[in-house]
Amino acid sequence: MATEPRLIKPLPWFVIKTRLLDPAPNGSKIFLNVCTEDAIPAPPEATDDTLGRIIAAENVKDLENYFIPIVLSDLRDEKDKAGSPCKVCDCVVHPSVREITERLPDYRTLLIAIILDQADSYYNWNLSREITIPNMQSKGKLKERTAQLPLQTEPIPETPRYRQELVSISGEELVSIVLSVPKLNKTILSRSALDVESKRIILDCRPPYTLDIVLDMAPKGINVDKATAKWLVQQQQLVIQAPLLK
Repeated sequence: MATEPRLIKPLPWFVIKTRLLDPAPNGSKIFLNVCTEDAIPAPPEATDDTLGRIIAAENVKDLENYFIPIVLSDLRDEKDKAGSPCKVCDCVVHPSVREITERLPDYRTLLIAIILDQADSYYNWNLSREITIPNMQSKGKLKERTAQLPLQTEPIPETPRYRQELVSISGEELVSIVLSVPKLNKTILSRSALDVESKRIILDCRPPYTLDIVLDMAPKGINVDKATAKWLVQQQQLVIQAPLLK
């Protein structure tokens, strides 16, 4: 896989506190700063149902093809609240990982398990799985660094599945466009553009979606000023509705 050097500027999220079982000195405190950065590759796209099955896996090694890309920093020496020496490292993931945990709280448990496994492998550690989550966003100051990451390529946008129908609400007839958008998240939504015209709907949230459709069920067009759009997170749908012009 081709890579390129990328500057990582991590944003704080939460901290995992644990202890070193071996090598010596046994019992040394370890703080893992979990942080986010757009440059890190996102985990594979998956529906909430699929993620639920992944979360239910009894062992990280049972995850088959699912993975969460994590970039680990060099170790730093810090002191804990009592002034005793401890080790700190930054564990950087894509912001979409945080969005998934906000939607599926148990996903954080999976993330922590994967981080502990990767830290064990990367630093040749054996970390205790008895952890605490201190009330802090980071232990010490997060460090910028350069890392070799996969070359970023622009994915080809896809047209989401949709249906166009007429609905009646409070005696008013509306055109309703229901789009299936399982890949939509807060980050994508914040940079999306929706253009509602009298007989046309244009959605641009590349990547992953682009849509340009004619409103066949509105021969005289729709009332653009009364058009609404609602993201139904649990249903993974975007619903656009507008009254018919008479």
